Amino acid sequence: MEHHGRRIARNTLALYFRTLLTTVVALYTSRVILEALGVSDFGLFSLVGGLMVLMGFLNAAMTAATQRFLNFEKGRSGTSDDVQRVFATSLFIHLMLAVVILLIAETLGLWFLNTQLNIAPDRMDAANWVYQCALLAFLVNVVTAPFNAAIIANERMAAFAYVSIVDVGLRLAVAYALFRVSGDRLQVYAVLMLVVAALVAGVYGWYARRNFSECHTRPARDPRLFREILSFSSWSILSNLSVVLRLQGTNVILNLIFGTLVNAAFGLALQVSNALQSFTSSFIQALNPQIVKTYAAGDLAQMHTLVLKGARLAFFLVLLMVLPVLIEAEALLGIWLSTVPEHTVVFIQLVLIQALVESFAGVTGTAQAATGKVRTYHLTVSTIGMTNLPISYVFLSQGFAPEIVFVVAIVLSALIAVARLYFLRHSIALPMMLFARDVGLRCGAVLMLAPLAPLAVKYHAPETLFGIFLVCAVAGISVVAAVAVIGLHRDERRIVLDIFARRFGKPS
Repeated sequence: MEHHGRRIARNTLALYFRTLLTTVVALYTSRVILEALGVSDFGLFSLVGGLMVLMGFLNAAMTAATQRFLNFEKGRSGTSDDVQRVFATSLFIHLMLAVVILLIAETLGLWFLNTQLNIAPDRMDAANWVYQCALLAFLVNVVTAPFNAAIIANERMAAFAYVSIVDVGLRLAVAYALFRVSGDRLQVYAVLMLVVAALVAGVYGWYARRNFSECHTRPARDPRLFREILSFSSWSILSNLSVVLRLQGTNVILNLIFGTLVNAAFGLALQVSNALQSFTSSFIQALNPQIVKTYAAGDLAQMHTLVLKGARLAFFLVLLMVLPVLIEAEALLGIWLSTVPEHTVVFIQLVLIQALVESFAGVTGTAQAATGKVRTYHLTVSTIGMTNLPISYVFLSQGFAPEIVFVVAIVLSALIAVARLYFLRHSIALPMMLFARDVGLRCGAVLMLAPLAPLAVKYHAPETLFGIFLVCAVAGISVVAAVAVIGLHRDERRIVLDIFARRFGKPS
C-alpha cells in the first residue's frame, strides 16, 4: 500500500508541475501570438482550429478505452501476448477512426467552413490553409494516442512532464518566430504548429516503442477485443459528446440573447476551466492505472482506499489553484488582460466553484469505468448534463442574467456527483456514507478553514501588485496548512513528507 502511495504521489507531483508550467507558458504564449497575428487572424485561427474540437470527443473516448483495457490486462496479470493484443487492436481502431475523421472533415467539415462560417472573403484561402494543417495535426494525435495510453498504463508520468516542457518551449519559440517571417503570418503559424504537433507525437511514439514491449506490434484486429473496446468506448463517446454539445450550445444561446460581448467573457471563462481540468486530469492520469489494476485483481478494499484518497487529493489540488484566483479574480484578470469584458469576473468565479464540485468526477468516473459497467452510467450522467441547455434557455428567456447558465451548471454537476456515487455503491460496493464521511467532511472542513487567512489579509492589504501577490501566497499556504492538519490521514502525511524529504536529500 505504501509503495503504491509513493508511486501515485510521485506521478502526481510530476504531472502537477508539468501542467502548472504548461498552463503558465500557454497563457503567456497566447498574448504573444495575439500580438503577432492581430485580433482578426487570432480569432480566425481559434475559430477554424476549434472545428477539430467537435471531433475530438471521439479520440478522447477511444484513448480512455485503450488505457482501461491495457490497465485491466496488466492488473489481472495477463501475459505479454494479452497486453500486446490489446495494443494492436487499439492501434487498428485508431487508424480506422483517423480514416473516418478524414472523410468527414474533407466533406462535411470543408463544406461548413466554406459556406456557413462568417469569414472575410480575402481570408478564405488562409482559413482553408489553417483548416488543413489543424486537421493533419489532429490526425497525427489520433494515430499516436495508443502510445500515449501505453505510457500512462505503465505509469511513466515523468515522460509527459519532460516532453511537455519541450512542447511548450517549441510553441513559445514559434510565437516569437512569427515576428521574423514575411508573408502571411497566419499560414506560417499553422504550418509551424503542425510541425510541433508531429514532433511531439513522434517523441511519445518513440519513447513508448523503446520502453514497452507491447508497442512493438503492428495494427491487428482481434474480433473479441474489437467488439469489447468499441462497445465500451461507445458509451464514453456519448458522455464526451454531451459535454461538447453542452458547452457549444450554451455559447450559441448566449450569443442569440446577449451578443458577442458575452461570448468573449464566456470564452475566457472556458480558458480558465480548461486549465483547471488539465490539473485534475493530470492527477487522474497518475491514479488511473492503480484503480483499474486493483479492480482487475479483485481487491475491492484497496480500490475503495484509492478512490477515497484520490477524491480528497483531487479536491485539495484543485482548491490550491482555485482559492487564490477566486479571491483575487478581478485583480488577476486586470494583470492578464488589457481589457476585461463585462461579466468575465463573475463568470470565472462561478467556473472555479464548478471546478471544485467536479473535482471528484475524474476519480469516481475512473472507478466506474474500471468495472466495465458503463452503459446505464453514461446514459444517466449524459442525460443530466444535457438538461443544462433547456433549463438555461428557460431562465434566460425569462430575463435572468447570463450568469444563470453557470449556476445551473453547478447544480447539475452536484447532481451528477451524487449519481456517480450511487453507481459506485452498486458496482464496487462503495458505501455512500463512507464517502461522505471520509471525503465530504474533510474537504468541507478544509474549504471552510482555508479562506480565513487570505480574506483577512485581503481586507488589510493595499491594492497593489505586492498586495495581490501577498493574498495569493497566503491563500496557497493556507490551503496547504489546512490540508496537512485536517485533510490528510496520518499515513498520507508521512508519505508526502517522505517524498519531499527524499527530493531534497534529507532522511525521513
